Amino acid sequence: MSAITKNTISKSERKKRVNRLLDLIDGANESIELSRETGSEFLVKQYLHLKKKYLDELSAVLAEFNVQIEIKEAA
Repeated sequence: MSAITKNTISKSERKKRVNRLLDLIDGANESIELSRETGSEFLVKQYLHLKKKYLDELSAVLAEFNVQIEIKEAA
């Protein structure tokens, strides 16, 4: 397998990871909203922690594409 093919597979997998992480972040956002609506602060904290984990991983994957992002917490 040539270096170009390996690089292409790697990029493809990284793109899939970015899309998957965005889906997970979207799901966490929905769960946070539902937990807030039901008044479950414990679950809100759990989902916020999970969302932060996903955002940190997304930031690391994007850095592989030479993209730097700054994540700010919502007020």
